[in-house]
Amino acid sequence: FNNITAEITIYTDASLGKLDDKKSGAGVVGLWGDSSDYNLIAYSCGKVKRVVKSVFAAELYAVSEGLGYGVMIKALLQELSFDPPIRLFTDSAQVVSLANSVSAVPTDKGSILELREVQEKVEKGEASINWVESKSNPADVLTKRGVSPRVIERMI
Repeated sequence: FNNITAEITIYTDASLGKLDDKKSGAGVVGLWGDSSDYNLIAYSCGKVKRVVKSVFAAELYAVSEGLGYGVMIKALLQELSFDPPIRLFTDSAQVVSLANSVSAVPTDKGSILELREVQEKVEKGEASINWVESKSNPADVLTKRGVSPRVIERMI
């Protein structure tokens, strides 16, 4: 791939209460490359580490975690003299809408802090938050049963 057009691409997804113990889960897939070639450089899946009462709160948690990965990866790449943009994708249209709106405020305290952190990164131009269809989201493999890993194979 071309180092000049390379970017950090992060996909996130969450599931509300679908783990065996009825807990919520979050998944993150981190890629580096350009539209012709991506390299898988990070992935994570695990339980959401706070109480979430809605799909929105779970998805926002996953976006916040994904953004943390993106910032960490960017810092490492900057040490190697690369300065790629961070593009984050989620299948939650509501999270995308609120992340790109300064006036939006959720009701629970955890979500307020997470949303404000995401909004600040977007406002400063450090990251962009975009919507992706669930069937094209590789992070779905990490949060839902029965999803084919072929979506990841097509990307890398």
